[in-house]
Amino acid sequence: MSAPGDRLSGRYVLTDRIAAGGMGEVWKATDAILGRTVAIKLLKEGLTDEIGFTDRFRGEARLSAALAHGNIAQVYDYGEDEGIAYLVMEYVPGMPLSKIIAERATLSAADTVGLVAQTATALTDVYSLTVVAYEMLTGSRPFYADAPVALALAHVNQPPPPLPRFVPPPVRTVVHAALEKDPSIRPDSAAEFARALRQAVADSERMGFSPYAQPPRPAPRSWSSWRSSSASCSRMAAATVRMAAAGIPPTPVPSPKPFHLSVLASR
Repeated sequence: MSAPGDRLSGRYVLTDRIAAGGMGEVWKATDAILGRTVAIKLLKEGLTDEIGFTDRFRGEARLSAALAHGNIAQVYDYGEDEGIAYLVMEYVPGMPLSKIIAERATLSAADTVGLVAQTATALTDVYSLTVVAYEMLTGSRPFYADAPVALALAHVNQPPPPLPRFVPPPVRTVVHAALEKDPSIRPDSAAEFARALRQAVADSERMGFSPYAQPPRPAPRSWSSWRSSSASCSRMAAATVRMAAAGIPPTPVPSPKPFHLSVLASR
């Protein structure tokens, strides 16, 4: 396991762990040559022994390095050191969503809408963004499984558990529509989903529901649930989105404690 002070290839010095998952870790680090702060994605030890795995990770690095967009963290470098493959990326300051959910368990409808709005224009995958919104509202994802294939099949074939009653009805309606298996029923874009959520929060207030109410903390899940969740969602860490640059106007119902995210999902 990596630790603060570890040095990769004689150049990158690890300082703080940002997130960890079933496939590896993301660290804040210092580039000793250029003197700048970077983020480094480290593959878990042993994965490089699997046939073809390092080639796929290296290919991911090449594809990511070819992307140039204001809402995507740049890829600076790729390397391998004593059996550990790593990807060096632009460091985006902010609080990871995983940390917010770990600290608060669930988020209010207003906080959820604010965070969705931060990233809506940077994404085209409405379903994935809605899964994240579901987790923010409930403290858990709609589906869990012991293997990635089983998890994918659950998303394809099973209806998500209904959102709890403490989520205002208009918000429940929008989220469940965006989780429909038929894409034609979902909002046409992530930006449209964000607008619908804003309207749902406003409607909730008119109906007498408080979108700022802090939901109850859910019951703790078993270790096996956390482990399978971690392994399946760590694959999303490579697509780190710069939330602060998403360009969505502020929600007209601002959160009393707004957040600034740096990593959407890196568990």
